[in-house]
Amino acid sequence: MTSKCTPCVDGTKRMPYGELGSVDTTTSCFCCVSFSSDLTPSTAEGGGGVSPGCGCEGALVSEIVGELKKRMKARGDTGNIVRAEQTLAKVTVLEGTVERLEGKIDAMMKHMGVSPGISPGIVQPVMVQPVMVQPSMAR
Repeated sequence: MTSKCTPCVDGTKRMPYGELGSVDTTTSCFCCVSFSSDLTPSTAEGGGGVSPGCGCEGALVSEIVGELKKRMKARGDTGNIVRAEQTLAKVTVLEGTVERLEGKIDAMMKHMGVSPGISPGIVQPVMVQPVMVQPSMAR
């Protein structure tokens, strides 16, 4: 999020970490350090970006850039991919567990002499013939 407050403009801009693009550190005038992203793009002339403090705060800029990159990685596209891979691993474990349980249930049913009935993958539709009801004669 960035806020801009001047006599003519008072605004706030927010965007997801994944949409920040690249976060880069720039140095101009030998000691003025700033950082830029798609949220605060720098210009070819060296303007733009964010320059915290009085402009010579290199350590602070490095800390901010590091934190933004860490959040982008955790919450952006890379983070989504990692979470998807973790979910896939959990689903794979659950599939294995279900297969083992199905085998145990089948063995128990066989031991008890119980017919398995309908296989889960082979369910056939039941067709019901309509019943014609004739009106009863009033007597």
